[in-house]
Amino acid sequence: MLGISGFLAGMIIRMRAWRRYAGCPAIRIIFSGERSTANGYSKSHRCRAMLIAKCSWSWILSGHTSGTSICRDRPWLRISSFSFNGAKIITTSGGGMSVSADKVLIDHARKLATQAREPAPHYQHSEIGYNYRLSNVLAAIGRGQLQVLDERVRRKREIFKFYEGTIGDLSGITLMPEAPWGRCTRWLTCITIDPAQFGADRETVRLAL
Repeated sequence: MLGISGFLAGMIIRMRAWRRYAGCPAIRIIFSGERSTANGYSKSHRCRAMLIAKCSWSWILSGHTSGTSICRDRPWLRISSFSFNGAKIITTSGGGMSVSADKVLIDHARKLATQAREPAPHYQHSEIGYNYRLSNVLAAIGRGQLQVLDERVRRKREIFKFYEGTIGDLSGITLMPEAPWGRCTRWLTCITIDPAQFGADRETVRLAL
């Protein structure tokens, strides 16, 4: 498991550098919901994609779990990232991980996350590295959290159903719909408020709560 912040920082720095040179490879950073458009984009721009799956633990997209199996059957998608931040559906209190079927890419990510130190008897660094590796203790917590992931998703969807049943029919209140091609985790229950129909705007509701 890798600390995702450092790896993402490194990838973004390289993206900025690549823009300066015509003909160099590029990486398209996408989010889980963009999967349907990412393949065409990657082909037309001759680039690879990096999937940001940080909030989509256990999200099902067209039969695939977000950020995992799609790496194996879609060569344009090189790597996926997940977050273990405290606000996520499962957490280690911080950090995250990257997954990929590309061993070379993962080995390089692991190197960057451990200060990019070269295998030498002395301290030698030929590229910029970071010190964002997830500790063994936090990784152990993460493994334990994975065992309760399905239950967490079930509970989050249950909470959404509660809100749907209590405020879903109110005029001017719209809950976020679920796409027909997937199953979301309902990690966060979101609504939009039409002030004209509901009789109050979102700020009034927020302050009342």
